[in-house]
Amino acid sequence: MNIKTFGLSYGSFPAKVAATLKIPLEDAEAIFNRYHNELYSGITTYRENYVESTANAEGRIHMGMGCYIATDNASRDIRTLHNATCQFWSILTLLAINKMHQLIDLSGLQEEVQCISTIYDSIYFIVKKDADLIKWVNDQIVPIMGTDFIEGQTIENEATAEIGLDWADLHQISNDASEEEIQKVLDSL
Repeated sequence: MNIKTFGLSYGSFPAKVAATLKIPLEDAEAIFNRYHNELYSGITTYRENYVESTANAEGRIHMGMGCYIATDNASRDIRTLHNATCQFWSILTLLAINKMHQLIDLSGLQEEVQCISTIYDSIYFIVKKDADLIKWVNDQIVPIMGTDFIEGQTIENEATAEIGLDWADLHQISNDASEEEIQKVLDSL
């Protein structure tokens, strides 16, 4: 259901939900309405009362860090505008990856620590199954991802790490995890 929830939050309207799930339009409308009006009413409020109204009034919407996306028809472009404002912040993840690559290179750990993927606010590494090495990664990446990049930022950035042999079996470790704590998790895998 994650794919469907993702679609609902980023602008899949009832016709798209019905087609994706292969269900009657009436059922899709019920899912859509419950999602937007009961479960996550803030998504709709943000999209319609901030993104669309601001883009209509100003002909553009601020995505973050001084970047804007222009529109001459906010109603037509609402899905793109809304997605851009929500997903723009993944640029902070890219900044963190860049800094982490610098630290990996400076430490000569290119063979032991490899960044393999990013999904919005998550960064995935392959790290040798070694508590000391995993502690090093945790000690580096958490402060990098927790850096506030904006002056006067009202919501602080934060991060936590998880370790596992695959995405289906991840175990969160504390931000200041000791080698012993990490080793216990490794022994349980």
